Amino acid sequence: MSSYPKCEQHPDVLIEGIYKANNKLQIQRKVCMNCIQQLKIPIEQVLSREDFVKHLLEKSQQLNMKDELKQSESKMISKRNLLKLDFMIEEINLIFASIKESTQAIQAEEKEMYDKFLKLINQDLNPYECSNPEIDFRINFLDGNTFEEQMKRKKTMSFLVQNAFEILNRIVQNLYHTCHLIENIEKNFMQQRTQETVTTIEGLENDNNHLKLINIHLKTLKSGDRVYQKDDGQILRMERNNIGSKNQDIIYNIEQQKYLEFKGNYGVKGYKIKLWNYFWKGQYIGGGFYNIMGQKDGKWIDLCKNFWDNKNVLEIGYYSKGMRIGQWSFNRNNQQIGGGLYDKEDGQKKIGKWVELGQGYQNNKQITYNGEYNMKGMKIGIWNIRYCDQYEQQYKQMQIFYNGGGMYDDGDDQIKIGKWIELDEGFYNYKQVTYHGEYNKKGIKVGRWNINFDNRNGKGYKQIGGGFYGEAQGQIKIGRWVELDEMFYLDNEITYNGEYNMQGIKIGKWIQNGGWYDGKEIKYDN
Repeated sequence: MSSYPKCEQHPDVLIEGIYKANNKLQIQRKVCMNCIQQLKIPIEQVLSREDFVKHLLEKSQQLNMKDELKQSESKMISKRNLLKLDFMIEEINLIFASIKESTQAIQAEEKEMYDKFLKLINQDLNPYECSNPEIDFRINFLDGNTFEEQMKRKKTMSFLVQNAFEILNRIVQNLYHTCHLIENIEKNFMQQRTQETVTTIEGLENDNNHLKLINIHLKTLKSGDRVYQKDDGQILRMERNNIGSKNQDIIYNIEQQKYLEFKGNYGVKGYKIKLWNYFWKGQYIGGGFYNIMGQKDGKWIDLCKNFWDNKNVLEIGYYSKGMRIGQWSFNRNNQQIGGGLYDKEDGQKKIGKWVELGQGYQNNKQITYNGEYNMKGMKIGIWNIRYCDQYEQQYKQMQIFYNGGGMYDDGDDQIKIGKWIELDEGFYNYKQVTYHGEYNKKGIKVGRWNINFDNRNGKGYKQIGGGFYGEAQGQIKIGRWVELDEMFYLDNEITYNGEYNMQGIKIGKWIQNGGWYDGKEIKYDN
């Protein structure tokens, strides 16, 4: 290796020295003369190789560092503590094994006494067949108050055992607190401290009962606390970095940032453990239990994705080690609106009949998809699309002429085939737009596809656009088309009429229909 290596930024130039100033600009430390000139680094902030080593040695001598390190007891302290910890683990295991053994003995004695008294209540009892101790027990029962005394003993024993286990529970909680303390010491002294950072993320904000995308800022403080802020400085949410906790998942929904709270306990390594409850605007809405490894277990009331006032859907069912299993129900306002079955054996895989919520489900977009999954978790057969107006009580089936939204093949590829009626991605009360057409056996749109719209005048859907897909080009639009404006809805019914060439490219004149610029021409190159 050369004694004078080259600069990383300027490979043909030798390194001049080490940049020693506070590196807020994240300048590389090993700089050449080109770096110094381009970055306008003061020459006094650059040390030569020799001077850099000299300064290090001088500082270490001033601090008497060599002797201090030799005399340091930190290694011995750590070694002694590890030995103590090994001994404590043996003690704790022995103590808990003894507690378990005693508890099992108490349980066995309770069962034996329970069975003895239960045998007294037997009309077919033949005392001649009983042993002398059994007869003594029955005579004592007749002449004395053995049952009453036994019930008193049981009550006292239950009280004492309950108190003992409450003490044990407090000990476990103290152990968790100690664990959190040691983990925090490790974090603060053995690792780099958290640096303050600000990240811009896309959030969802309520805008006239719709969630729209806006930029918000997530600030992580040196303390580990996190702050969600808008551009104007408004604080949306403050998350404290409690000892023993991990950073929570980022919350993108601003309504949740403002109104959603989680309350529960942390175990080792920041895992959530035991009971956690969810609160919306101060009211309990859901939650469940985590096991000691931080996995959801048992019955849970989950919040749907992007839960808020206009999408207050709860998902209720059971977990096993963090995986959904068995029957799950999707409820809204105490009414089931969807759900289905998860495979118990294969990691949260949907099987059998399901009613799923549409993308962006909320008050003015109450859409469900009804159909079946095969044993490999793939959609098969007919799937119905249903829509419920927020002012109506019942779901109505979108499909009129055909049975359901459409059909998937029965293979494992989840391919749409045959005739379909699909909803526009932005479908809601005031944009009830559907697309009617056919898929070939490869799941590609072919032939004529019509665009229909219900303008809420009571006359139902009518065709307002559409065109052809080529048979062999792989879902390419060809020929004459009438398409919708990107902002199309009830009060902005604008369409464009024009032509695609055989390569799926717009050509010639496209005419705008509707809106302020009705009849406007847009020209495309042929």
